[in-house]
Parts: sequence; C-alpha cells; structure tokens
Amino acid sequence: MLVGVIAEEDFITMQELCYSTQDQIDVLELRIDYLHDVPYEEISALQANLDKPFILTLRSKSEGGMFDGSFIRRMSILRKLIDLHPEYLDVEHDVPVHFVRELRDRSPKTKLICSYHEFTKTPDDLIKVLDDMYCHKLFAVYKIVTYAKSSIDAMRMLEFVQSNGQSCNLCGMCMGSKGSITRVMAPVVGGYFCYVPISKIVGLENALTIDELFNVYNYRSLNKSTRVFALLGDPVANSIGHIYHNNAFKLSCANAVYIKIPIERKELSDFFKIGRGLPFYGFSITMPLKEKVMRFIDKIDKNACCIRAVNTIVYKNGAYKGYNTDGKGALNVLEQGEIAIADANVVVLGAGGTAKAIIREAISCGADVLILNRTISKARKIAEQYGCRYAGFDQMFVVNCADIFINATSIGMSAEEKPLELLQSISSNCVVLDIVLGSNVFAECFDCDGREFFSGEKMFVEQAKLQQVLWGDVFSESDEYQVV
Repeated sequence: MLVGVIAEEDFITMQELCYSTQDQIDVLELRIDYLHDVPYEEISALQANLDKPFILTLRSKSEGGMFDGSFIRRMSILRKLIDLHPEYLDVEHDVPVHFVRELRDRSPKTKLICSYHEFTKTPDDLIKVLDDMYCHKLFAVYKIVTYAKSSIDAMRMLEFVQSNGQSCNLCGMCMGSKGSITRVMAPVVGGYFCYVPISKIVGLENALTIDELFNVYNYRSLNKSTRVFALLGDPVANSIGHIYHNNAFKLSCANAVYIKIPIERKELSDFFKIGRGLPFYGFSITMPLKEKVMRFIDKIDKNACCIRAVNTIVYKNGAYKGYNTDGKGALNVLEQGEIAIADANVVVLGAGGTAKAIIREAISCGADVLILNRTISKARKIAEQYGCRYAGFDQMFVVNCADIFINATSIGMSAEEKPLELLQSISSNCVVLDIVLGSNVFAECFDCDGREFFSGEKMFVEQAKLQQVLWGDVFSESDEYQVV
C-alpha cells in the first residue's frame, strides 16, 4: 500500500493536502510531531470526512522527528491520538511494552505500527533489528527505515524484506539517494507499505516523489510478479534509461520495471551475491563496469566475448548471459542518417568497452578505423586485436582525415574539460557522433557550425531498442510482450 506522508506546521495545510492527494494514495499519514498544537477534534473530523485509512504519527527527535517534549508528554499525546481510533498508530520501538498494551486496550481495532529509524547507516544484522522489535499480537506492522551509504545497503534491505515479509507485515526502506530503489521495489519484494513524502520532510529530501513513482516507474502496476531490470554503473544519474525502458515496458504491456543502481567496481561481487536472490531479469551495464562485470556472468555472447565488454545482461533459465548492443546501436544511428560506413575513414576516440564495440562493428561494416586514445598502449592493444590503426594524443593531426569521428569517452562531459586541439583538428566535412548523454562540448561546437552531428541520445535509443529485443526473451507468450 502507498502511504502519503503529510508533515506541515499548520493543520489547515495538512487538511488541504489530504483532500488533494487522497485519490493518488492508499493511506494518509499525518505527522503530528510537525504541529505546534494538536487539534484533536479537527483530526477526528478529517478522518470522518475522508474515506481513507489514516496513520497518526508522533515522531520523536531521537527517531528523526520534530517532537522534543518529555517522555511523559509524548505518552500523553499518544493516548489522546489513539482515542481518535485511527486505522493505524505509529509507535516507536523504544516505547515500553506495558504502554503498547495500554494503547491496544484503548482502541483494539487500531493497528499499531512498530517503527525503527537509523539515520546514519544500515545495520549489518537487519534480522536482529526485527527480532528486537517483534512483539507477537501487539503490533500489526513492522517498519524499518535506515540510511543507505551504498547501493549494497539498499540491496540488503530489499532481500531482507523479501525473505521476512511472509512472517509478518513488514516494510523496509532506505533513506538517501542510493536508497530510492527500495521504494520503487517495495511492492515487488512484498513490502507492506511504501512511504512517499507529500510534504518536504527532514531526512527524505532525496526521496522519490509521487509523480516519479507513477509517471516514471508505473508504480500502480508493480507487484510480486514484476520482473526487474536495472542499470549498473557509476555514475548513473544522467542516464535516461529509466525513462526510456519504463515507457517501453508500459507500451508493451510488460509487467516489468527498470531502475538505476549506482555500483562501484569493488561492489560488483556483493551485488551479484544478493542480486541472484531478487527478481532481476536483466541489466544495462555502463562505465566503468563493462569489462569488470564479465567475470560474474555465466555465459557470454560471441560478439561480446570478442569485444571483451558487456553492456547488456539477460537472466533466463537460472543463468546470466552477456551481450553488447553498443556497436550496433552506434552504427544504426549513422545508417539512419544515411551516412555510408563502408570504406569510410572512421576515427574512434577511446579504448574502453563502448569504444571496442563500435570499433568491431565499424570494421565488420568495411570501415577503415583508427583508434585515438590518451593512453597509447591501450589503443595499440585493441588495434592489434582488430587489425586497424592507432595513435596517441600527440598525433592529433590524424583526426583531420576522418570522414566520421566518434567520441566514445567521457571527454567533454564537463564545461571545464574542453579538448580544443582535438576540436580544431576535426575536418569541417567530418560527421561527428558523440555517445555522451546530455549537453557537452562536442554538441555545443558541432551543432552550430554546419557539421553533421549525432548526439548521445540518438545512440542511446538505438542500443536500448536492441536491449529491449534481448530482454523480451524472458517474457512468456502469455505476457503478450511486444518490442516497441
């Protein structure tokens, strides 16, 4: 169930937000700790007027809330709140058991939520946290919220909820930008509640909004049968993959969702250990993992094996299989622009996984390829593998003979990094393809000077279409999946 969290300093604004969002959410949570004075009669009237379950919450400062009164004052307010007979009352884990029993006796039909918050980390032993909270027959729901220092923390939380949600009504989420996936995937792993802030709330500044959940992640269609696909890499913030793929899944009527997970090289082993127990059916791989990820894959497609880089993973029949759609995607952009590849002089800037995929595809199409790279030893190694030419940055003049120039590096991503010598060396007749998404130096220079320029967005779409074709294989015929 989706819980809309409303935290305002005046009750009139709270009421307005309840009325304006009631059709979007399943449960309304009123953060009573944000109010200077508690208007018990008005709260009771609001509950009566709205046909929605309410959670009443008095969050203490120690648990990240705004209430800083004494323990006795806190217990007094909780008594008055439960006397309003809300559907749910949030009771923090440090409240004595005898008082919890008193609350239950005052309003037997009110479901009590036992909540735990950790704002600095995600504890190593989440099961112990739950065991310490657990009190049979007193609590209806257990809520555990921690801070994700890494995506591995978020993955551990997802695995924890999936494994323990059958024994009790459990919701577990992580705060912080790296914890957002725990909210998207809550209905997939069986989380009882997913909380989304309607107001600006301390500690939830980076939380996904209700509009993002609905319009980007198709939240209402997610359930325990949903297949999850994800982008792995670092950084992933600028990627538009979650927008493109989730829209494609929606148009295809596929029960699937695509999320972005920032993963460092050192985290790959832990990620796949946990990930194999979660409903992941495919991945997009971006820098700097396209080569490193291969050791965690069960099977590798011949093309990806030759390139020694993977940008797409498909999970089927208990195994991960790696592919690479970068090269074909890049050349599809040029071919759709009616740019002849055969016999063209193609200069590829870079020697990473994407560059190798493009180099191999260009050579297979009959192009004369030259690799240009800052570290010449890397360029030489790839050139020897594919039988093409190479040069270092001290030979920038070689770019002048290019018919097609392809930037397959991060050069130009920031305004501070302007490869002026390189830009000046590119012929005015040269076609330019930049694989980098978003505004960058190449786009700014070549969009305005008459050169034919193809952006990273176009390449992204073409390689993403090929990923959709590969991922479509994990859906059964009954899913009526159709690549769009």
